[in-house]
Amino acid sequence: MKRIALIRSVDVKQAQPMLFSMSKELSKFASLKLFYSDGECGKKDFCGEFEHFENSLSLVELADKVLSWNPDVVISISIPDNNALRDAVLADYLKIKGVNFIAHPIQSTLLLSNKWETTKYLKSMGVSVPKTVYASGDLISNRVDSYSSIYVDVLINELNNLEFPLIAKPLWDSMSQGIKILKDMEETRSFLSTLTVDYIFQEYILGELLGIETITHNENVYFQPLVRKYTSENLVPFDHLRYGPYNGIPKVLLDRMKKKLEMYVWI
Repeated sequence: MKRIALIRSVDVKQAQPMLFSMSKELSKFASLKLFYSDGECGKKDFCGEFEHFENSLSLVELADKVLSWNPDVVISISIPDNNALRDAVLADYLKIKGVNFIAHPIQSTLLLSNKWETTKYLKSMGVSVPKTVYASGDLISNRVDSYSSIYVDVLINELNNLEFPLIAKPLWDSMSQGIKILKDMEETRSFLSTLTVDYIFQEYILGELLGIETITHNENVYFQPLVRKYTSENLVPFDHLRYGPYNGIPKVLLDRMKKKLEMYVWI
């Protein structure tokens, strides 16, 4: 029987009910173990062994912990942020040790973890994106004294070309952490004065956010069900259960979207 290890960051319970149903099916033909760093896990959450690890573990320490279970294959089920980036690097490390690892490639994970780089990439591929301004926390917070004052003036000038309200997003964070809605320039100036990390500012678009995930294998693209994540009134997409399919848009539009997405997945 094969031994399959899974690595999960972000609260285990936020992956329900999919994590339990998936592990229940896999456990019919494989031994499973979940290595997780956040939240709590019990037998009602995962069908198999499970072990908590600290996020402070080094790459080598985490690799040793996973290898000690002697898996045939390791699967990353972390979302595309710093944790998925960690798993991408871990995948390359474990492959050298002869362990198969299913994870996103390092370069694509890095691209999708950085909101500014993601926005530029989508725009270069012909995808419509909101007007966006990038703000350097280093320059704003006086780490480069000769630039900080004039740099804020430059940002204000750029932001004046956007329509309010604006949505401010930290460059590297995820799950809506650090997001702020700014209704006018007065609020924007005040918010800029607090920044110590990099942010992007975008024109705020009203509506719903839908998501669809893809799986690629042998140059084929397979689509997961369309998922409704949140509405413009609720900026926290992980505070409720999310599972599809969402049938709120015509099939012809969904098929057209899938065909367009197939152009973008090979990065």
